Amino acid sequence: MIEATIDIGGLHCDACVASVEKGVNSLSGIESVKVTLADSTAIVTYNASTVSIDEIEKSIEKRGYTIKAVN
Repeated sequence: MIEATIDIGGLHCDACVASVEKGVNSLSGIESVKVTLADSTAIVTYNASTVSIDEIEKSIEKRGYTIKAVN
């Protein structure tokens, strides 16, 4: 399992948080996702042999948000 912290642009409310969490959780290989509105980050734990960080980023962008950085 790999843990990545993703800085997300465009998060404004709890509905935004729920949308990102729902989108990322819909992917196979996701162990957990925790989005924090206060610092606009998502901490994602995932199986790299099942899902790539690019796929995770695309699932967030499809919901209308931007990726600022991935650590």
